[in-house]
Amino acid sequence: MRAYGIEMSAQIVSIFLYIAANNGCYKREMDIDLDLKSSTSTQNIQRLVTRDFVRKDYIGNLMCLELTNNGERLVNRLEMVIR
Repeated sequence: MRAYGIEMSAQIVSIFLYIAANNGCYKREMDIDLDLKSSTSTQNIQRLVTRDFVRKDYIGNLMCLELTNNGERLVNRLEMVIR
């Protein structure tokens, strides 16, 4: 991530990668799978939203998380590095 000029904590990176692997997931599912407190994940999701990597929508009172175009571009860059 730093190679692309993006500074993120390990927790934010793990949330981003979870959303990338489960695009369209619900926040509650992510909290359970990553063993995160709701308030912690909410703050970190907001950081990803501010950086335009993730967007959040609501279905009733459930938060749905999806990658933005910038988020998808970052995933593509990371895939190129991994391969």
